[in-house]
Amino acid sequence: MKEINPPEGSEPVEWFLLTTIDVAANFQKACEVIKWYLARWEIELYFKTLKSGCTVEEIQLQEEQRFLSCLALYHVIAWQIMFLVKIARVYPELCCTEFLTEDEWRTAHAIVRKKNPSKPPTIREAIKLIAQVGGFLGRKSDGPPGLKNIWRGLSRLHQFANYNQIVSLIE
Repeated sequence: MKEINPPEGSEPVEWFLLTTIDVAANFQKACEVIKWYLARWEIELYFKTLKSGCTVEEIQLQEEQRFLSCLALYHVIAWQIMFLVKIARVYPELCCTEFLTEDEWRTAHAIVRKKNPSKPPTIREAIKLIAQVGGFLGRKSDGPPGLKNIWRGLSRLHQFANYNQIVSLIE
């Protein structure tokens, strides 16, 4: 493949996709290999979420079974975070109640906006609120929140929710 319309004064970039799959005589097989390659970015984001958000490399459990159990849980959490980010970008106007618990979106709203909402926000708005709980600044020029801020925001929201449950038990 060769870059179409390279920047002025630059040589076009040319690259090859290497594969062990025999695609020379089969156009459909070649297209399938390209689709696999295109999924590579999602896979990299998934593992970045595991490493940066879930910090799985810092897990220091002594027993293998405990580590594997913890890792399995983090896989589910990483998938959930990626799913929420994807939904918020592809279907931003959906109601957040389809994907978040009432405690999650209400707590995020209360922390960031300092008031009780009259109705549930869209999933895009809720994800932005959750990311702001996680440290996302949310300026106009910032673009959509990233996986790490959403991970931190969800983690903090769950800490608040657990605290509120404990307080209500004591009262």
